[in-house]
Amino acid sequence: MPRKKLGKSPAPVDTAAAARAATPKEAQRPLAPSMHVTPPPNDAQTTPTFSPLIHKKLNPTTLGPVIEPLISRASASKRNFSRVSAASGESIRDAKAAKADLDSTDNQFQAIVFQAMLEEIDAGADIIEAELDITEAAIKLLVDEYNEGALDITSVAKEKEIMLLEKRARDLRSQLVVRRCQKSQMAGEVVDKMVLDNSEAPLFVKDWSYIDLLISRYRAPANATLDIFRPRDPKAQDRFRATVFKAYGAKGRTSCCITGGLIDVAAAHIVPYNIGENNATYLFGESTHKDGHIMCPQNGLPMLKWLEEAFDKGRFTIIPGDNLDEWKVIMLDEEIADDPIYKPIHGKALMFQADFRPARRYLYFAHIVTILRRQRYESTGWWKDMPPGIPEVWATPGEYLRKSALMVLARRVGHMAPKDAAELLGVSDDVGNEGPSRRARLFSDIISLSPGRGRELVTLEGSEDPFVSPGLSNPFSALQTSGDDDVNTEDE
Repeated sequence: MPRKKLGKSPAPVDTAAAARAATPKEAQRPLAPSMHVTPPPNDAQTTPTFSPLIHKKLNPTTLGPVIEPLISRASASKRNFSRVSAASGESIRDAKAAKADLDSTDNQFQAIVFQAMLEEIDAGADIIEAELDITEAAIKLLVDEYNEGALDITSVAKEKEIMLLEKRARDLRSQLVVRRCQKSQMAGEVVDKMVLDNSEAPLFVKDWSYIDLLISRYRAPANATLDIFRPRDPKAQDRFRATVFKAYGAKGRTSCCITGGLIDVAAAHIVPYNIGENNATYLFGESTHKDGHIMCPQNGLPMLKWLEEAFDKGRFTIIPGDNLDEWKVIMLDEEIADDPIYKPIHGKALMFQADFRPARRYLYFAHIVTILRRQRYESTGWWKDMPPGIPEVWATPGEYLRKSALMVLARRVGHMAPKDAAELLGVSDDVGNEGPSRRARLFSDIISLSPGRGRELVTLEGSEDPFVSPGLSNPFSALQTSGDDDVNTEDE
């Protein structure tokens, strides 16, 4: 049965046909008919698709203006990819011919191939990022329409739809992170394979399958070279636990900083381990501690394991208390706020056995990420209705971390308008108006992929997807941080 069309808006807007329709006809002509052009990555062939139910319920006049400009951008990225692919193929063929005629050395040939592949991988990443922006816009549109009462569906239907979109978003985001962070490594492998196979330029990647294979390999925990895809080192975690317990403990005994319990106490990371040291340094600056930001005791809190899990899921946050060096718990999850287990800890001050305290900037960052991940699914301005004093208790974030990175995080993770983001963060709303740097966007994507303090979603029955809460409570549990491999680190 054909899908019902939505008036004059692209119908469905989430198809390759819609993307082509948004492309000027003259731009659809072959750019280099006499040359082989590598097709775009498989992930970017179509834009995200709402289910038939959601398509039917969404207002066409709302849908079109939101999605159509992003489809045009994705189409432009695909056209640019074709141009780059054609140019790189030509430059490699010319270099191979020059090498055969002894006009260039092996090193010169390899340098040309390497540069050509860098440009092609970058162009492919631009497509993935454009597709990710479409998916993120679809999530925000769905949430806004539902919260405003303009989308007549059940809460379960809404949550399931969001889950499907989030699943696509995190897959696109993880592939984007690999392309941005490991493009030099991928390009180097292409050069090595080309030299080893003595292949024509570059026939073995003509369908992008080789690059896809590399990405798949880089994301597998057993083979990962990026921290973001490597499982946590148990020995490193044991050392962290010992360091935290020694710092906070008294007379060899370490109790939970919330309940005072002594049994089943864990060392909870404040800034998640999966974010990694490179990104922590980007956000906070160079660490003065020998163990860096992530593994230093100031980034840990002794908690009962069930509280550590609740903290990681964003069920509560920790904010400054009424007195100097005092911290207190604020429950955020309304569903368990009256639970006899959780109710006693709301507003409770943290208890410390020694003079040692967690770093204020780490707690601030954890608080902000928790709020942003919840704002992603709540009504606009939800955070303003939180208990009085929460937005005001922190000093300006400039004292703790990079302001522009926070603004990008608020806009990309929390789907917040610049003015609202600036109000939440206590910064001028012109911060980041010049456009986020690639490094800031990459940082935001890695935060989105890290396990994380946010509201859980329903799961799909029969789903084989191993990530229970996509993009939220435990997405990509093996994901950690990435290096800065050829990433623009300049900001502001």
